[in-house]
Amino acid sequence: MNLIEKIIFIKNILLTKLKYKLFLKKIGKNTVIEKPILFKGKKNILISDNVYIRQNSRIEVIEHFKNQYFKPKLIIQKNVNIEQNFHCTCAGEIIIGENTSITPNVAIFNINHSYKKVNISPKFQDYEIKNIIIGKNCMIGTNTVILPGTEIGDNVIIGANSVVKGKICSNTVIGGNPAKIIKKYNFKTHSWERMR
Repeated sequence: MNLIEKIIFIKNILLTKLKYKLFLKKIGKNTVIEKPILFKGKKNILISDNVYIRQNSRIEVIEHFKNQYFKPKLIIQKNVNIEQNFHCTCAGEIIIGENTSITPNVAIFNINHSYKKVNISPKFQDYEIKNIIIGKNCMIGTNTVILPGTEIGDNVIIGANSVVKGKICSNTVIGGNPAKIIKKYNFKTHSWERMR
């Protein structure tokens, strides 16, 4: 990083701190949030140290919908990198583990619209909420969608264009729609082994 890049980076850190310190529940040291960005429910968002959120992200933390009331919490742990066009909607709890990288155009939702009443559009029906946990040291590929109720372990690599739901073991490579385990790390041989 040359001197001009360092000055711009420090300026972005200071601007982020000034702009969001009063509104977010927590914002850590050396965090940068690029504009434009849409935040909703800022007081329920906790962002740790050294987080980088790129432009055109939409982060919505919802406290109520119609007659439903929620206690939402979005926690982004330290050293998380979120690339452009990230879309996150949260009415329960979403945790993004430290050192995780989220590449462009990723969507994470812990909300589903119910469709129990067949004569009413789902957009007018109640939310169904299931929490999401993303472990440490994960890499989430471009255009991935992570659905409600997903639990992703540590050290998981998710291939581009994946749709992820359910419990994902640590130390795996997954991909597809629906995402399945492609490789698993073998600690005896210190290598990634393809699953048959």
